[in-house]
Amino acid sequence: MAKKSSKKISGAVKSVSPSSNLDFQSLMDGNSQVQRPRLSYSVRTSLFAMSADLQGCSTELSNYTGSKGFQLKRQQTDEVVYGKEFDALEEALESHMTWEETKEMIIESMIRNGEAFIEIVENVGGRFYGLKVLPWQTMRVVSDSHGKVLAFAQGQSNNRVETFNPEEIIHIKWKPSLDNPVVGRSPIDTLFFDVRIDVGAQISNHAIFENHGVPSNVFILSEDLNAKSADRMMDEIKTHFAKPENAHKSAVLQGVQDIKQLSQNVKDMEYVMARRFTTEKVCSLLGVPRVLLGYTDNVNYSNHEGQMAKYLEMTINPLQKKIGSAIWQKISKYFSQDLYFEFVKHEADREEELHSRARLDFSGGIVTLNEARQMIGKEPIDGINTDEPIYNGVPVSELGMGLDSLTSDNDGAPS
Repeated sequence: MAKKSSKKISGAVKSVSPSSNLDFQSLMDGNSQVQRPRLSYSVRTSLFAMSADLQGCSTELSNYTGSKGFQLKRQQTDEVVYGKEFDALEEALESHMTWEETKEMIIESMIRNGEAFIEIVENVGGRFYGLKVLPWQTMRVVSDSHGKVLAFAQGQSNNRVETFNPEEIIHIKWKPSLDNPVVGRSPIDTLFFDVRIDVGAQISNHAIFENHGVPSNVFILSEDLNAKSADRMMDEIKTHFAKPENAHKSAVLQGVQDIKQLSQNVKDMEYVMARRFTTEKVCSLLGVPRVLLGYTDNVNYSNHEGQMAKYLEMTINPLQKKIGSAIWQKISKYFSQDLYFEFVKHEADREEELHSRARLDFSGGIVTLNEARQMIGKEPIDGINTDEPIYNGVPVSELGMGLDSLTSDNDGAPS
């Protein structure tokens, strides 16, 4: 385990040890302050738990970040280094849990809380032994009035506080807080009302489902019914018509004089559109293409390729760099000083996909040979049938079909 701070941290803590029976207010000393988030932890947790889009984006970011592995390189030559140090780092990153689980916890913490706190664990010999993601709900940043981090404090049971020196904790922020850059800013803070509207839309849609999609009704009862009989009649109505399994049933009810159906509120019909706008905003803020969450409307081969290329280059690679740089800044002291750590970058392999597409389009008679060559940046050539579509090795003209047949909206293949 990493060594905990029991010494005095200047300007912040008065000899706070892991067993000190202090609350967070006790950490306030002079100009130091404990930074707190704007939204409560419970509100963020509830919104995250109820938003499929937030959870989906978190999962996709975790799946892609660091998925191509990591490298140790020499600073002067960028030479990739293997051997004992690489093996030690790889083993340490898998010591407490798998790296997949660790990065998932880091990214989810950054989204839910705006920041992740990772303890650097040492073995008894003082060597780097692994990383331990700490529960973000329990952590606080202690800083002075100038924004310098003086300590990290973790709340324990029985109102106890455990403190860490800054070099013992890796602190990664999603974005700096607009109020205080010392702490992180969660994207949920920005999406607060949007996600609440989305949750409200889900509840409303569930109510429509429970009421089998039929607008509300007004039951006009006979005037001679007393209050007790009216209550009994409403119980019978609920028994016969409530819940989806009772949809479209008919019944003869004594005492019901007339039934008037209320028109459905137009706003109810807009919830589907509202949910789509919320999804687009969540995905836009987190930099995740909607298609990765299963929303495939208005997505085709061409724009999907562009969306994925942008996702890898503008979202995943910068996120990898942020996490990798923060980790290496704190653990580099355990390794040779001429080394640096980085996650393998994602490259949008458009050339390979373009070659595959050109081959498929040509073999299917969609484009000519020269058009296929043009797709991959090659010059046209002269020859037999180079400017005529070919289907399964046979010129289209010999099949009795023209080029218009292949480029029409008809999905059927030539026969």
